[in-house]
Amino acid sequence: MDSGVFHVPIKFKCNSCQAVLVVKDELAGKKGLCPKCQKPITVPAASPASPAADGLSLAVSPAQAPKPPPAPAPAVAKPEAPAAASGGASPLDMKSAATRKLMVQKVGTVLVATIQVQRISEPPDIREVGDALMGLLDQAEKPQVLLDMNKVTYLPSSMIGKLTVMHKKALEYKGSLRFCNIAPGVLEIFKITRLDKVFKIYPDLNSALNSFKSGYIDV
Repeated sequence: MDSGVFHVPIKFKCNSCQAVLVVKDELAGKKGLCPKCQKPITVPAASPASPAADGLSLAVSPAQAPKPPPAPAPAVAKPEAPAAASGGASPLDMKSAATRKLMVQKVGTVLVATIQVQRISEPPDIREVGDALMGLLDQAEKPQVLLDMNKVTYLPSSMIGKLTVMHKKALEYKGSLRFCNIAPGVLEIFKITRLDKVFKIYPDLNSALNSFKSGYIDV
């Protein structure tokens, strides 16, 4: 081979078995046997576009390159949760274990907290529910909280003490804590302790919510 001369190999197919063959350009026009099927072949003239490296002898070309992996399927966006209707009730995400005993919903600007059990008498339950209720006051600059007690038949003095502290804190925040659906037995305790003169108490949920809409301010 002359120094500095680049020889372009010839790439072609066997007419019998369709095997792809690559040979040196110096074999153009030569006859031989296909190394795969042993049928007679004739090497065509060299083409400038024949891609390969110099110095290859008559041989079957390497196997076809593997196909690239398929493109990944486009990610499917998760649908957004439907927004709560204007003015309707929407549940709040509370991580405390007290959520099993306290359900909180937002109705307009009012946080409605419903105690889900009849009795809150065990110290751990009193602490958990009390802390969860106190936390509601930190969710707005002027918190408006309504405590629905329609399921409660008994409250110990320690729980009543927490409600009294919560009421005072709501006033400090220029907010309001109000009560509704209080059972006769619990209401009697409020009367004995004269808390019925301190707490704003309403007979049902609707009248309590309407009291917030009327602009009535606790003092």
